[in-house]
Amino acid sequence: MGRGSSSPMVVLHLSDMHFSVAGFVPAYFTAFGDRVGDAAAFAARVVPALLPEAVVVSGDLTDGKTPAGRGEQQPWEWEAYSAFLRNLTAAGVSESRIFDVRGNHDVFDVPVRGGPRDWYVSHGASGRRQREGFLEVALLGDAGEKVESDACPRLVLCGVDLAASPGFKSPADFAGHALPGQLRAVEVALDEARAEAERRCGHEDETSPPLLAFSHFPPSSLFYPGSEPPHGALTAALRNLARSETSSRGLPETLLKGGVWARALLSGHLH
Repeated sequence: MGRGSSSPMVVLHLSDMHFSVAGFVPAYFTAFGDRVGDAAAFAARVVPALLPEAVVVSGDLTDGKTPAGRGEQQPWEWEAYSAFLRNLTAAGVSESRIFDVRGNHDVFDVPVRGGPRDWYVSHGASGRRQREGFLEVALLGDAGEKVESDACPRLVLCGVDLAASPGFKSPADFAGHALPGQLRAVEVALDEARAEAERRCGHEDETSPPLLAFSHFPPSSLFYPGSEPPHGALTAALRNLARSETSSRGLPETLLKGGVWARALLSGHLH
């Protein structure tokens, strides 16, 4: 992916890491293996071979549950995720080129964004940059260029965090929440990004860098105001009733508003 170069631009997409304190429970280990160890091996052996220009992690960075299964943020899980980020940087990926968003597990029992239970703002790559923010847009050139370079970008990345706020416990926050103000903010940010890309690259569509967006929730698992009351977000999402026909624009439509530059919406959640 990417424009203006004979070589492809490699973006590594990961999702639903679910680093878990339950990994110390034998039955869990038997079922799911050593997630932390596997992630470390992946960073050490696979990432250097791929040489990605960017890494995107689309939520559920941690499992957010006690070994007994109660939804609650676990500091050890966030330390494990932070160690994984360090492993990625050791493999050659600058943290400025690692982008992550919260998933529903990352907000279990998080009443206030940026509060003492919100470990994402201190342990997530984007969290450390954005703090309480839900949106990050970056214009990326080749790996050797700084993110803030004034060169013509090869790719525009847009991360949208639509996890519930305040964060409840499973299954109350199964669906993402796309509020009108959030969609408007995405629209404004992408308009600004496209204008900046045109300033750097020229105004022809052929020179516009592609847009790659990511969010934890796929469109079928997003709840929009004005849609049918979810009767439990899980039921609504599974029945694909999250978006009502009276809603004029959802996340996909907002991303496509800019025209042909929107290429993909990466997500996770349903696994």
